[in-house]
Amino acid sequence: MNLRSRIKKRWLLLAAAIFGVALLGSGVFASSQITLNSGNAVSLGAGAAAVNVCDNSATISTQQYFNSSQQAYYTGTISIDNVDPTACVGRTLSAAFVRGGTVYTATWPITASYTSYVWGSSTVSDSAPNKYSASLLTSFDTAQSALATIAVAVQ
Repeated sequence: MNLRSRIKKRWLLLAAAIFGVALLGSGVFASSQITLNSGNAVSLGAGAAAVNVCDNSATISTQQYFNSSQQAYYTGTISIDNVDPTACVGRTLSAAFVRGGTVYTATWPITASYTSYVWGSSTVSDSAPNKYSASLLTSFDTAQSALATIAVAVQ
């Protein structure tokens, strides 16, 4: 092999390595995750990510349960926790997502009594620190949901 061929081969290997690192760093291989607050990712299966609502301490998470009749895990609750009531009191917290072409939304008035805002699939009475949404979340098959984004806002 001549010198020119070896140099060309090294450049190709170097370019492929740089391209591979760039792909890994860009999140191309992250599947079924929600990106919130500048790229902090939360999987539908576990974890939490920071949500900048009124302060920097709020987090979002989902809870799943096993639906034995469907033999699949279903998402039954979306929670926004650690909301600072002193920074957000008097405002309205909203959450929304699109699944299967339908928009699902929930809202909560932020008061000094609550730090967790829960959007669940069943009716539960408010009990500090949890404030439940008046609208129910239609539970859905976590693996088949194609859920890409949950939007959270405070007005």
